Amino acid sequence: MLQKILLIFFFVGWCNAIESNIIEIMQRLQHASDLIQKGFFLNKFDLVQEGIKKHKEDFYTLQKFNIEVFLDSKNTNYSPIISSFISNIIEQRVMLEKFLKSNDKIRAYEAYQGMNLNCTKCHGLLRDW
Repeated sequence: MLQKILLIFFFVGWCNAIESNIIEIMQRLQHASDLIQKGFFLNKFDLVQEGIKKHKEDFYTLQKFNIEVFLDSKNTNYSPIISSFISNIIEQRVMLEKFLKSNDKIRAYEAYQGMNLNCTKCHGLLRDW
């Protein structure tokens, strides 16, 4: 009986650790996104580059998580949609970098907006907006 109780506490602790990790990663992604936004608004493209670099690193960490762990019984079928949002975010970030490299700042900013739109769609889906 004691082993079962300890196993339950371990599992609950593990789930809480995963959830806190995902929250921390999301907060870092928000910071990276804020850097990109600030860089565009202030015309400081070193901030945009720094934000992109941080976003890549943190998004890669996010991709390591099995998203199905965070889905409950009413939204388990959302996994393919979420995967699509993730792919779209990566595609938009690649376009952002491409347009920055060719000094097409308007299209770069549009790609950045596309990244944010997909983030918002995912959050809206998971939060029943």
